[in-house]
Amino acid sequence: MGLNNSKNIEVYQGDASLLGNKKYDIIFANINRNILLNDLSVYVKCFNENGKIFLSGFYEKDIEVIEKLANELQLKISSIKLKNSWASLCLLNDGIMSPLRKAKKCHKNTKTRKPTKKENQ
Repeated sequence: MGLNNSKNIEVYQGDASLLGNKKYDIIFANINRNILLNDLSVYVKCFNENGKIFLSGFYEKDIEVIEKLANELQLKISSIKLKNSWASLCLLNDGIMSPLRKAKKCHKNTKTRKPTKKENQ
């Protein structure tokens, strides 16, 4: 698929019920805050232990409430990207990450930053 010739990529358009019982290395969810909050536990059940969940489609002011639920689900924000009050997050499984893995970013991007101490509280 696309420029990198990946052959094992599945793309679904719909809600989290489409994910079924499969396991995924990467989950992208671009939808509003309330649906992300409702579906986040489904994403957690469907992603591999070393997987990544990318969330977008919500405002910067929503980060705190999303992070609270993510932490309850053993997820940790690895990176935050902001643009014109919009936000995106990369979440990793905090329960299995080594200290070295926690320090790594989900992806390299000059506009991506680590969460601040306040955001990590």
